[in-house]
Amino acid sequence: MAGTRSGGRILVDALLAQGCDRIFCVPGESYLAVLDALHDTPQIDLVVARQEGGVGFMAEADGALTGRPGIAFVTRGPGATNASIGVHVAMQDSTPMILFIGDVARGDRDREAFQEIDFTAMFSKYDAMLMGRKSYDAAKGSDYGLPKPATYVFSKTLRQADAPGVTVSNDPKKTIAELKAAPGKDIWLWGGGELFRSLLELKLVDELEIAVIPVLLGDGLPLLPKTGTRVKLALKNGKVLKKTGTLMLNYDVAYSGRSRR
Repeated sequence: MAGTRSGGRILVDALLAQGCDRIFCVPGESYLAVLDALHDTPQIDLVVARQEGGVGFMAEADGALTGRPGIAFVTRGPGATNASIGVHVAMQDSTPMILFIGDVARGDRDREAFQEIDFTAMFSKYDAMLMGRKSYDAAKGSDYGLPKPATYVFSKTLRQADAPGVTVSNDPKKTIAELKAAPGKDIWLWGGGELFRSLLELKLVDELEIAVIPVLLGDGLPLLPKTGTRVKLALKNGKVLKKTGTLMLNYDVAYSGRSRR
């Protein structure tokens, strides 16, 4: 029927309307409609990489250089896992970046489709999400199709009137104390690295989830920006994702009270 658009076409048109002019990807069958639409959109340069880790790093660098969200597309499972290292760097540096992951068809969800990841199960244990100003600026307006926890943005300059749908605070210690005192699920620190450091220094982080991804870089950034707080971790549990070789580790956080000199 004339005038109809595919979901991929709608997504690409929306990116174009937001000023997107460059996308990094490893092509995959899970988002063919997007690739078809990009083929007919010369205004957007499509940079194809050999591996999703490179896609993540390139998108992060693009966001750091332009101040606009770097855009990356990968497919599910190992593709998403490989790209996550770039997302980690973006979180640590508070770089605006958006990673799109092609998922299985709706009719195949929860049926153990090839390389399927249950993103809803991953995030359903949280009912509150914390983020810094730069992370909020990169993510606002996005709809990931995931459970939407109450979101708290920490900033000294953002006005509540300019951030509908979230709660703005400049006092993380007070806000998080109130959240912990109220009944509810776990609180998820979504980003970025500076907020992570601040909450560690306030001794507000209780648990740390770390993914050890089998990619040899030879260089990189520390997990945490430099901090004066000494933190000890006690291993709770671990899990190996056999298809990707990724090791998922959960730690309880213990604070010694001593400062580094």
